Amino acid sequence: GEPYIKKGFLDLLALGNKNGIHCGVTTNGYCMTKENAAKTVAAHPFNVNMSLDGHNAELHDYLRGQPGLFDRLSNGIRYLREEQKKQRVEFPINVKPTINRLNFRYLPDIVEWAQKLGVTTVNFQPVNRWTQETYEELWIEQEDLAEFEQVIERLIQMKKNGAPIMNSDEVLRLTIPHFRE
Repeated sequence: GEPYIKKGFLDLLALGNKNGIHCGVTTNGYCMTKENAAKTVAAHPFNVNMSLDGHNAELHDYLRGQPGLFDRLSNGIRYLREEQKKQRVEFPINVKPTINRLNFRYLPDIVEWAQKLGVTTVNFQPVNRWTQETYEELWIEQEDLAEFEQVIERLIQMKKNGAPIMNSDEVLRLTIPHFRE
């Protein structure tokens, strides 16, 4: 679940740092307020991963089922970056989009959005087929695979041109057979 809703989570993150334990966090960004960003940065995390599935509120909020989440996540990244500068603490801020039929055409837009916000990297992962929703709405079907392959090649070119994409070219290309099952 969302770690920031757990009472004491930020204390645990700080305790890890105090004891030489490299702790990171993955969040949907809903609770990344100015106060939580300041406490997160002060805890010197190994990294902060933000789950992001669209480059705009309409798509992201639909995919995540939470109206207003995109704006909260976007502001949370800004708060983290501001606090990093203020406290002079560096750690990666990564966005982690889950590739699916509704967002694959916009993956380059997600990378551009992330760059504008000063995100360290984008780390793509394909949706897995295990729920009714993934079977009926989110799986990239055969008729879209040629277009999906073009998007993957565009991401690889963007990476070669300096875009902050974490995945290797090979891993990006392996998402195509993943959707072929």
